[in-house]
Amino acid sequence: MKNQQISNRQFKSEDGQGLVEYALILVVIAVAVILLLSALSNGIGGSLARMNAIMSGQEIADSGTTVVILDLQATVTPQGGGECRVEITEVTVAMFVDGTLATEGTGTADLVLDGEDISESFTLSGNTISVPMSGDESGPCPMFATNSAGYSRGFE
Repeated sequence: MKNQQISNRQFKSEDGQGLVEYALILVVIAVAVILLLSALSNGIGGSLARMNAIMSGQEIADSGTTVVILDLQATVTPQGGGECRVEITEVTVAMFVDGTLATEGTGTADLVLDGEDISESFTLSGNTISVPMSGDESGPCPMFATNSAGYSRGFE
């Protein structure tokens, strides 16, 4: 009887061991996934930025620096008589150096809004950056914002 009590006690003391082992396995898997995603983030971000640029008609140069516009925030106010006022407040850009997505460096977000140049300098820290812009133009609608990479967006 005494031997059976000892073996039961030993068995009960190992009940939580399986749970701890599973928890340790999950921690190791989580750390591995985090490291893998960190290593691949620039490649994934670069592919998404490249696809976004291509879908919006922008070309990324194989040499030199290309700043592509991923998003543009603007307000359009009708002025009557076929006229409108466009105010560009922010652009989200990605910068490619020699065809590869840059994660740091400085650049300039350049736009031309109906013949008027708008540019703001930025310091990149990550895959993309939102750059505050201050440009507005009034004139006949539609108006177009373009950049040197081939981005074009019309406003009415």
